[in-house]
Amino acid sequence: MARGNGNELSESVITIEAPLRARRLKWRPLLQTAKRKPVGTVSAAAILVLILVAIFADFLALHDPTSTGPEGALAPPSLRYPMGGDHLGRDIYSNIVYGARLSLAIGIVSVALGKTVGSTLGIVSGYFGGKVDFTLQRFVDAFMAFPTLILAIAIVAFLGNNPINVTIAIAITTMPSTSRVVRGAVLSVKENAYVDAARAIGSSNLRIMAYHVLPNVMAPIIVLASIALGGAILAEASLAFLGLGVPPPTPSWGRMLGGQAINYMVAAPWMLIFPGLAITTVVLAFNLLGDTVRDILDPRLRGGG
Repeated sequence: MARGNGNELSESVITIEAPLRARRLKWRPLLQTAKRKPVGTVSAAAILVLILVAIFADFLALHDPTSTGPEGALAPPSLRYPMGGDHLGRDIYSNIVYGARLSLAIGIVSVALGKTVGSTLGIVSGYFGGKVDFTLQRFVDAFMAFPTLILAIAIVAFLGNNPINVTIAIAITTMPSTSRVVRGAVLSVKENAYVDAARAIGSSNLRIMAYHVLPNVMAPIIVLASIALGGAILAEASLAFLGLGVPPPTPSWGRMLGGQAINYMVAAPWMLIFPGLAITTVVLAFNLLGDTVRDILDPRLRGGG
């Protein structure tokens, strides 16, 4: 009986340890990647913090970001105003917290829209070639002829400065480069044997592009999107700095750096330091994360550790 109980105990221990071992094996590749890419890991952690700040801005902010008052005017950093107050008495910390929500929302939506349209143009252009390729690429060339920020300024000035138009303007600026890169990848992918086999069995062009071409060009699209997020946030801040971003009273990092803030550079430097640090940190984190994603997904760089 004792021996039987021992066997049952051993079997129960093995039964308990098996799921635990499976969980460790499941997380091991992620942990190994984090150890090999510490810069990317720190960048991903910083972006995760930004996302949490944007989601829970209502709970993290200490004051109403739009409220003004003489008690907070040019107030230095303190327990009540952790990052000081601006010339109107608004809490800079609360404005940065709420500004994260705007920057992240515009950045993600504009990049998703721009990469989707750009990738579609690139896939269609590279797959069909000929007159279709020539026509679409001349359309892309027309947008690439303008500097990115100048093009965004022109679009916002024409459409008006509201969140939707700012998002559309930034999305259009990210579209041309994506189209070019994806087109180049498609030109290589469409020559593979599995594409010829799909044509031989009667698959439509739409099905071939969706099921055989797109999955094989997703790696550069993901890399471009991760890198473009930082640029999109910087573009939104630049437009706001120039007075073409989302209109007040919506908190914006770029607008915090513009307007009257420059006049208080000496008297209240915190009005420029903290918004500048927020923009710099977020843009740098997205760029470093994009480099890490590229190293992981690019087979030519994967072996370099």
